[in-house]
Amino acid sequence: MIRAYERAAFFIPFFALAASALGQMPNNENVVNRIKSEGLDRSQVMATLSYLSDVIGPRLTASPNMKHANEWTKSKMTEWGLQNAHLEAWGPFGRGWSLERFLTLEEATFLELFATSPIRRAGRAGFLRNVCVAMGNRALPAYAEPLTRALTGDRDALVRGHAAWALGRVAGALPAEALRPESHATLATAAKADPDGWVREEAAVALETLGAR
Repeated sequence: MIRAYERAAFFIPFFALAASALGQMPNNENVVNRIKSEGLDRSQVMATLSYLSDVIGPRLTASPNMKHANEWTKSKMTEWGLQNAHLEAWGPFGRGWSLERFLTLEEATFLELFATSPIRRAGRAGFLRNVCVAMGNRALPAYAEPLTRALTGDRDALVRGHAAWALGRVAGALPAEALRPESHATLATAAKADPDGWVREEAAVALETLGAR
């Protein structure tokens, strides 16, 4: 068994070497201060995160948003002065999924697609609810049509209710003079005729919000 003082003696040379190496390093205080100033005074972390998350939005592998994010990141790196910023191909991967395409999932396809994924635990309705929320947060005009189809045709009230909320957000993001009459009509019909009371309520709230504009 190695005694305590023997262990200490064993490590002393290593500490001595480390101390010696540190003593030979040049004083880089100026460099350290510049790094600290860059991080504390000119940080782009939150602006970058906001653009990727709020403007570009969900970035599913091989999706249009992923491509947009990749190109934007490359351009920002070039703008910041990095040399040879470029994209490298990888794969093969195949065609990615967009939010619009996810919203068309039927039960059998959902179970097959997420057979080995934790997403399967949310169930089809829970997953499509999240898709609707993502679409509503982004509020792109192109989402109006698939959300209308979900609101008028999906079998799950959970999906229809969140589609109503998201459709209201999409219509509300447009200029007042460009509000889509079909979105109003779809929400009005759902507010009166959907078989689920909660969905009717969500559609009515979306209509009220649009009417206040």
